[in-house]
Amino acid sequence: MDHSKVDYDFAANIRMHHQMAVHMSQAELKNGKDPQMLQVTKDIIAAQKKEIAVFDQWMKAHKKL
Repeated sequence: MDHSKVDYDFAANIRMHHQMAVHMSQAELKNGKDPQMLQVTKDIIAAQKKEIAVFDQWMKAHKKL
């Protein structure tokens, strides 16, 4: 075994955290007005989606213990 329950739980929980950041950012894009915040929001969405993909791939390759 090359991972622990802590590793898997971290990946699963931080993935949820990142997904919430995407949801919050999408709400900002829909309702926000400040150009700086809107740009930061776009950056957050792009970065978080990339990291979510990494966690998804890792969890797919590693069984939950």
